[in-house]
Amino acid sequence: MSNRKVVFLILTLRYHVVVKGLHVRDGKEVSTQWKSGAAFLRCMVWKDDVLAFGDSAGRIGVWVLGDKSHCRQSGLGNSTRGPVLRIVFSKLAGDFTLAAQHPTSLVIWDTERLHTVFVLQRPGLSVIDIDMCGLTPVYITSDGMLRYAISDTGKGSNISLSESDCPFLIRSTHSNALQNLMCYISNFQQDLLQNLFKIDDNYYNYLLKKLEKFEQNKFLKIGFLCQFIGLLSLTNFIKIVENASNKDELNDKYLSTNLIQFWSKNCFQKRMELIVRLLLSTCKNENHLEQAIEKCIIMKKNELAIYYLLNSDKTINNTKTKDDIKFNSFRACLLSANFDSENSKCLVKLNATNLIASNFISGIQLLSLIDQGLDACKYLISQGLWNIAIIYSKVCF
Repeated sequence: MSNRKVVFLILTLRYHVVVKGLHVRDGKEVSTQWKSGAAFLRCMVWKDDVLAFGDSAGRIGVWVLGDKSHCRQSGLGNSTRGPVLRIVFSKLAGDFTLAAQHPTSLVIWDTERLHTVFVLQRPGLSVIDIDMCGLTPVYITSDGMLRYAISDTGKGSNISLSESDCPFLIRSTHSNALQNLMCYISNFQQDLLQNLFKIDDNYYNYLLKKLEKFEQNKFLKIGFLCQFIGLLSLTNFIKIVENASNKDELNDKYLSTNLIQFWSKNCFQKRMELIVRLLLSTCKNENHLEQAIEKCIIMKKNELAIYYLLNSDKTINNTKTKDDIKFNSFRACLLSANFDSENSKCLVKLNATNLIASNFISGIQLLSLIDQGLDACKYLISQGLWNIAIIYSKVCF
């Protein structure tokens, strides 16, 4: 079967599939209620229970899978934009704003009422690819430009970014300072530093002595000068890059604890173990105990977690109720159970993902029990919990 026939088959037929765990329990073909005489479907995208698709005539269709109502379809008046090449949902949780890519335009749709929010025309240029940054589309055009589109008057516009919206390293003020610093380090002219910062002789001599300690490491010299003039974010960035490029066993010596997310895996895990020990040794309330037990489970220290779950009434000065003791006993039994069978893994993963989707982050503990730490981090990212995902990815892998 040719590729064209395969694509036609996938985009023409729709199936409603019932899944339990990792097993398909039922599947049947259903009708999308696409209007008669409609053009061929070109693309589709799925988010939660909402399925959206576009056709070669430029129309958009939205179908709520959990709703018995028919598929809703945009009118024929939109067909003048050309075929729908690609559609993408907003990445925000609970938001179903849809961006549609046409050959020379980009359309933002409100899928609940199925009407356009704004249209961005790019005459003379082809739109190559699109994506969503929050509620704002970003797109690449045929002239090789990555563009950031916003709507301020109901009409699509494309304006230059303000200074505060630019990435730190390309802001004009900071890039000029960095360029001057690079020039100084490269040439090392004795009078350039004093003229650049307008400092007196005492500070000038002090800086020269400090710079001598870095020997030939020009990168750290730039970082020190950035810290001296108050560019702390740029200083941290330079430390992170230097740390990543340093293969020494003590490669974390330049990073402070506020940059712990950028520590190497081994040093990060040792730090987490120290934090867990500190929490367990000074545990005064239920919150501290829960934090410590969660980290124990993520780090595969189940025996330690079981011990403190079964002895939690002694750990936090007999403040736990009978229900808490019973609940922790069940948790301890769960940690000691065997999940090697496929059915057990399916059940645990199903419940864990449902918990995470309901904003119960404790579901990642269940995924850790079946060695699904990578999936746990992906689910955290899907909920916008980037910092937690980074921390647990370093602990799990």
